[in-house]
Amino acid sequence: MIFQYQIGESFFHRIDPVSKLVWVIVMSILLLSYERADVQLGLFGAVGIIGLVGAKLWIRAIWRAIRIPLYIGIPYFILQLLFVSGETVIWKIGTFEITAEALDFAIAISIRFLTLILVSFLFVATTEPRMFVLALSQHLKLPYRFTFAILIALRFVPLLEKEAETIRLAQRLRGLREPKGLRNRYIAWKRFVLAVFIQAVRRAQQTANAMDTKGFGVYTDRTYLNLVPVLASGVYFAIGSGLVMIGLLIFV
Repeated sequence: MIFQYQIGESFFHRIDPVSKLVWVIVMSILLLSYERADVQLGLFGAVGIIGLVGAKLWIRAIWRAIRIPLYIGIPYFILQLLFVSGETVIWKIGTFEITAEALDFAIAISIRFLTLILVSFLFVATTEPRMFVLALSQHLKLPYRFTFAILIALRFVPLLEKEAETIRLAQRLRGLREPKGLRNRYIAWKRFVLAVFIQAVRRAQQTANAMDTKGFGVYTDRTYLNLVPVLASGVYFAIGSGLVMIGLLIFV
């Protein structure tokens, strides 16, 4: 699975989840505040450098994270290019006119989408889910029932992916070949999805029974075995991100 925590010793891995969450919010505000291609390209480059240097991620990992969104964004880019109005015509295709303003807007919107995906990927890849959930409860004072639901969601997605791969391998070992024809593929896919769904329901029932047995949610507050510290480096990083955001919003 692409969007999951990757163990590492980078600067971004050592920053506490709350500080990184502040950075995600700052980047989101900046990305949504501009509709200029040059600014969006600059932000994309900055996030890419942070991923390569600050998080020590491979270029291949970053490419895998934005590859599918890139394919999805191409039709969106074309639609924006053809239907956004402008004054400076640079190319004409039949009745469609491509203007410089439409090109700038289409590039900006498409790059914004990719950058938001990349920002989310950097956060997920460098933040251990359990530490993130604990930070939400301990520092942001969110109800632990709510944060535990987030943890379950983050944990279940990789588990379901592994179980889906196990089911697929079991079907191959039993001699099930790749179906031919659209109808046969639909039937095979329906059986596969049903098997994965049954496994998901079974896991949910097991988790619910375990929570009831341990009396989860009985008390308003709870104690924690592990505490998530907010280090000075994370605080400086969050403050620096906020100052950069204010400076860009004022002068750019």
